[in-house]
Amino acid sequence: MWALNTLSSNPFWTQFDGNFIIDEDGIYGTKGVANFRNTPGGRNSSAGWVDSNGDFWLFGGKTGTGNNTAINTYFTDLWKYDFSN
Repeated sequence: MWALNTLSSNPFWTQFDGNFIIDEDGIYGTKGVANFRNTPGGRNSSAGWVDSNGDFWLFGGKTGTGNNTAINTYFTDLWKYDFSN
């Protein structure tokens, strides 16, 4: 999980949780059952938003950093991060 610090005159990203390895595999656990060990793994090009309850949602994305689609994995999964737990 990353946060963008916009309070600085020079905004910067800080990683505050999760894995530090690029393209790391996710841990999916049991579908529909929350578990702190579950993680979407390393990915880029995903969409994220915060809903009216303050929960963070992450949709899709891909692994790989190049244009070679043979080595990229594309995701259409949806993750919910509940900040209250």
